[in-house]
Amino acid sequence: MSAAIPTVMTHRQRVIGFALCIATIPLAVLDTDIVSSATVPIVGDLDPAHGIDRIPWLIAAYQLAATAALPRRPGSV
Repeated sequence: MSAAIPTVMTHRQRVIGFALCIATIPLAVLDTDIVSSATVPIVGDLDPAHGIDRIPWLIAAYQLAATAALPRRPGSV
């Protein structure tokens, strides 16, 4: 097994990386806003009689799908 060679990022790369990380915050807020406003109509369409009881299941399914869609680094567990 070979040792990993440490890499040093340039200032420009750090600024771009930081800007991209900050740009994800409004996207996450927008995603949460859309899902929270659409939750009650979705649950009502799925089960009109017991819709409110199914909201935790919808939220859990959404979180599981969002987690499964995250990109993974090769070799990470």
